[in-house]
Amino acid sequence: MDIASLHPSYKAMIGNRVIPVQVATIPFTDRDSGDEAFVLVRVEGKIVGLALSLRQNGDIEVFFGRQELEQLIEALQKAQAALPDVKPVVEDG
Repeated sequence: MDIASLHPSYKAMIGNRVIPVQVATIPFTDRDSGDEAFVLVRVEGKIVGLALSLRQNGDIEVFFGRQELEQLIEALQKAQAALPDVKPVVEDG
């Protein structure tokens, strides 16, 4: 099995010689399960790949375009704004 058979977009990208660009890898602990987790973001031509991975429970990766990226950014900004304000801890020293 070659990489093009893993996801339909890979065949088109390989044919067009698109080089994936890894944008970010963000490690964190999942607040629900306590499992080690990662968010991976990459760009492949005109699409964005977003992967969520739990060490003990598998991965999912989705691909979308600029419009969905803008909607996702807006949704994350709304989620950030909805979080209660937390004052930073200041150490005496």
